[in-house]
Amino acid sequence: MSLIRTIVASVVVTFCLMVMTIPTYGNENQWEQIETIGEGVKPISKQQDIEVFSAPSVIKVNVTRTLKIEIFTILGKLISSQELEAGNYEFRMNSHGVYIVKTAESTSKVAI
Repeated sequence: MSLIRTIVASVVVTFCLMVMTIPTYGNENQWEQIETIGEGVKPISKQQDIEVFSAPSVIKVNVTRTLKIEIFTILGKLISSQELEAGNYEFRMNSHGVYIVKTAESTSKVAI
């Protein structure tokens, strides 16, 4: 019985440590308008009203009309929900990973 308790305690501690290392995202992360998308970016997707690009630690978009854009972690945690007017924008990420960029019309997977 004590072996089972030891195993359960070990699993609980491991899970708690994993949860504590998940990056947090606060209100400090917002889309910032930029002049141009720039060079050295990787094109991810191009839909009718949005182009999505990635660069080290940054997600960049070019929107042609006002759109609500949401960013989620791969686990489904909402990082940002913001309405952007037409233009070029970038969003700085706190950590590397795979993220979902979603609008009403499109969904893109972005690896940073």
